[in-house]
Amino acid sequence: MLDVLLDVVCLDLLRFNILRNQMKVIDFFKLKWRQVLALQEQKEAFFRGCKTLAEDKVYDCLYRSFRGRGEIVYISSEMNSLYLRTADGITVKTDSYYLIFLEIFCNRIYTIPPYIEEVDFVVFDIGMNRAYSSLFFANIDHCQHVYGFELLGSTYRLALENIMLNPHLSDKITAYNYGLWNADTEVDVVDDGIDAHASVMTSTTSATSKVRVKRASTAIHGLLDSESGDFARILKIDVEGGEYTILEDLYQADLLYMFDIIIGEYHRGLDGLLSYLSDFYLSYHQKLGGLAGMIVFINKRHHW
Repeated sequence: MLDVLLDVVCLDLLRFNILRNQMKVIDFFKLKWRQVLALQEQKEAFFRGCKTLAEDKVYDCLYRSFRGRGEIVYISSEMNSLYLRTADGITVKTDSYYLIFLEIFCNRIYTIPPYIEEVDFVVFDIGMNRAYSSLFFANIDHCQHVYGFELLGSTYRLALENIMLNPHLSDKITAYNYGLWNADTEVDVVDDGIDAHASVMTSTTSATSKVRVKRASTAIHGLLDSESGDFARILKIDVEGGEYTILEDLYQADLLYMFDIIIGEYHRGLDGLLSYLSDFYLSYHQKLGGLAGMIVFINKRHHW
């Protein structure tokens, strides 16, 4: 009789444990479902109630990286564009190709050494793109002016729009709708289908359009002459492989040494640049994959 009673008790305990475990599983899934709903609500709030963007995987990175660092102020479904405002008050227009915006304003890839931020400086932004970097520099108090160069007309027009969205900074930026090269000419470009990216080609086999370029040394020399103040000079360059030709031209014209800092990206290896940068030391270097990388070179006349 006792054995039977023990069997019944054990069976009840087993059933109880099974039921308890089942309840734990149910509670677990309820918790996960609540988390999913909460995340969806947060994403919809971030995208100003636009479920289409909240559910679009393309914009997941924007949500993860920009949430808490700024806000979306307007969404234009007709123009397939978003207007973003950073925590420090810069407003820009972008679209599904927003990664450069995140690199500049969230990852802060163009952060300059703090001692430069304490002196007046001017920036030559070669490869201005949509003016994100120009606005980033112009927003620094000691930045006196930014000269931006963008060869693609569609990207240049968006750059102008972004500059005009920031009237408190627009007077500090001058934008030019031409690229820099080693001659005044027209060159073929390959566009990867995104107006923010284009590469100057030396052959016409894959080119999609022709664009105007000016000799870098001529354009830069004229602007350097126009700057009468005692400013530090920053050269920012990101031109999808054109940096080798541009820096070589500035070097041969004895203009490269006039810059205090060179910051930007290379795309076909660092070694091809070093012969032009003998007056500089490498302050920062980050490989980006393949032959590309980020660099900061500082003129050796400084002991920063």
